[in-house]
Amino acid sequence: MEYKYLLPYIVKSSSDQAPNRGLLVVRMLSIFSLLVLSISPCETISEPLPGDTTATITGGIAINGGESQSSAVLNLSDSVAVSGTIIVDSAHVGQIANLFVYAETTIPSTPDILYFMLKGEPELEILVWDQNPANLVAFQSNVTLAAEQKVSMYSGNFIYPGTLKVYFGYQLADGTLAKNTQSIDIVINDDTAASSTGISIS
Repeated sequence: MEYKYLLPYIVKSSSDQAPNRGLLVVRMLSIFSLLVLSISPCETISEPLPGDTTATITGGIAINGGESQSSAVLNLSDSVAVSGTIIVDSAHVGQIANLFVYAETTIPSTPDILYFMLKGEPELEILVWDQNPANLVAFQSNVTLAAEQKVSMYSGNFIYPGTLKVYFGYQLADGTLAKNTQSIDIVINDDTAASSTGISIS
């Protein structure tokens, strides 16, 4: 069975600065309202990717300028900031790694769990992920790991209701993977007059 829907959720500029909300919304609408994907639902995995290191990785979501929290229920009208901190395994400090972000996602149009990953360079892309670690694309590539890495994943408003479990971390050239064991859990409710079945522009 196949499902048609609009890619809805996470965007991030390739720079370290949070994207301008106005430009971001225009860009999202112009891309996502015109791009309808037809894909088969991904097979559900019982657990997220395993971590192979002693790195400590934590993240959260702040709503309307409030304190960051690891889980939240919010509305489409709420402004959010999703970010995290990586305390790098001491054996990995100074090594080159790729930072990654992926999300376990549900949307109203299908009960299936779907997986998306963020490719941040050279331009932002939200890609379907097959849950194979070897195919996990870089959100930021060739990063020289400091003892502490800050990751700004999203700032602005979501444009589609549903749920997200957000995971992020780093991957070394040899495939060693470090990620948050506690996902950032987000429930997005539609408090707007817009239809939840899609967004169009005139």
